[in-house]
Amino acid sequence: MTRTLDGIQFDTPPTAGQIIALAQKHSQNIHDAIFEKDVHLGNFTIAQRIEVYHFTRQLDVEQRAQFYKVYNDELARLAEKDPEHPEHAETGVSVFAIAVVLAVICLILYFTVIRTMIY
Repeated sequence: MTRTLDGIQFDTPPTAGQIIALAQKHSQNIHDAIFEKDVHLGNFTIAQRIEVYHFTRQLDVEQRAQFYKVYNDELARLAEKDPEHPEHAETGVSVFAIAVVLAVICLILYFTVIRTMIY
């Protein structure tokens, strides 16, 4: 028995190659949807997950667990190798940068507000 999900034919149970192809297609769809101004990404990704959920209801518990393991691992692998969003860019702002910005704000406030009140 076969079933089509997002243009990909799936056997029952689906093979790892079919699941990986689906994850890659979903990743590409999300990447393309980022640049569409009429698409709300939250709703778009939830709709994709709902389609996958309905598809996996036909599988037994072990097949479903294996499907999600392969699917989620492939999505994580694709997200890690994304050159546009390297992992080191997610580390946040350093304490030194915050201190410099606060010092500049203090100087601006001193010369615009406090100094004019004193003189």
